[in-house]
Amino acid sequence: MFYLLIFLVTILVGVIFGSLVWGIVAQRVVPPFRPRSSGSPVKVGVVLGSGGHTSEMIRVLNTLPHSFWENSHPFYVVSNTDRHSAQLARDFEQTAFKRRGVLHVIPRAREVGQSYFTSIRTVLLALWSSLIVVYREKPDVLLTNGPGVCLPVILAGFLLPAWCPWYVRRRPIIVYMESFTCVEHLSLTGRLLAPFLADIFTVHWEAVQVATARIRWRGQLYCIGNRSKTNDDVAKAAPHEQTLRENYALVTVGSTRFDELIYAMLNTSAWTTLRAHFAIDKLLVQYGAMDFTPLPNQPMRWDADPANLSTGIWRGTWGGVVVEAFSYRPKLDQCISDASLVITHAGAGTILECLNARCPTVVVPNRRLMSDHQLDLANALMRRGYLYCVSVEQLGDQLRTLNLNKLSVYPGMDEDLLIAKLTSHSVHDKNNLAEE
Repeated sequence: MFYLLIFLVTILVGVIFGSLVWGIVAQRVVPPFRPRSSGSPVKVGVVLGSGGHTSEMIRVLNTLPHSFWENSHPFYVVSNTDRHSAQLARDFEQTAFKRRGVLHVIPRAREVGQSYFTSIRTVLLALWSSLIVVYREKPDVLLTNGPGVCLPVILAGFLLPAWCPWYVRRRPIIVYMESFTCVEHLSLTGRLLAPFLADIFTVHWEAVQVATARIRWRGQLYCIGNRSKTNDDVAKAAPHEQTLRENYALVTVGSTRFDELIYAMLNTSAWTTLRAHFAIDKLLVQYGAMDFTPLPNQPMRWDADPANLSTGIWRGTWGGVVVEAFSYRPKLDQCISDASLVITHAGAGTILECLNARCPTVVVPNRRLMSDHQLDLANALMRRGYLYCVSVEQLGDQLRTLNLNKLSVYPGMDEDLLIAKLTSHSVHDKNNLAEE
């Protein structure tokens, strides 16, 4: 029975691989980005993944002109273990367009730590569910940015036209946007998609563009942000962004624990520096999952939740600085937008949120939790003058030496280039490597 199962799986994999090769070769030239029937809206499938992938995708959707998105019929694909992404998709559609988002849930292809043998079944289930989604929706384009859940959906987009050409005559255009956090090298998903499967492949960093060009055999490659060239229109000094900000600083660690950063900012030296060098008179401290306890020499009182805070709020005043400490606060993004200074861990989502809000940012990496790409991202942004990156051990000494006036405004993603390529009628030009 075991050998029969192995034989059947081998046959199935062979059929899938052969169909995929045929799909790549036979459908090498992709039709323009337009709806399948004249006059109908473009149907866009958006694949969401857990954590930072969904945050980046939602930011892309918010960056695109509403006229473009409003005239489309989007649907969203999430894994069955990712409730957070599903809720973000619903919230985006309801907030931006007052409409109910179309959501498809597929099984997760492979859990973290799952054995490769047992993952055969879950991968096939995910592929089968993806085939059903593509069959029902017949998308004109699939918009993805790196989560593993996008792979079975993309495979279904190639396989279904090969298996059912009488029903799905044209496969969707595959748009893959490499993560903002990939500074020097491609992600695993990017390495799998870059050679043959992505029709439009976008990156944020020149080094990744060069790495992708080496392995790319088909499709278009574009760099949509973070060029090292100077742009006088966007890379202006930051002080003009501060005129309407409030005189408070925010320390945030997201949902993680970073006790060293929290206590480094809750000391007399830090308050004195904030007051003297940055004219800060209020400090908000978001301590995340930490079991926070005020230091003995810093009496603080605990108040019940007045504004829907999860566990109440600690308050105190030292050296003319009002301190408020809490584990979480709704609309923390608004706190970031209004702050005169944000001191944050190296989470990519928080960094990007600070940069898009044009708020002076100091990144303090948590070496115990962070991955290499987070440190690469923070260092790359510091080299370009968009933020400061300081170790927690040196934070007290270096904080007073930082000149926020020397920071440049982060130019963000080149949404005009992205829109131009998404709506271009020259998607079939597979030899174009954009240099703009």
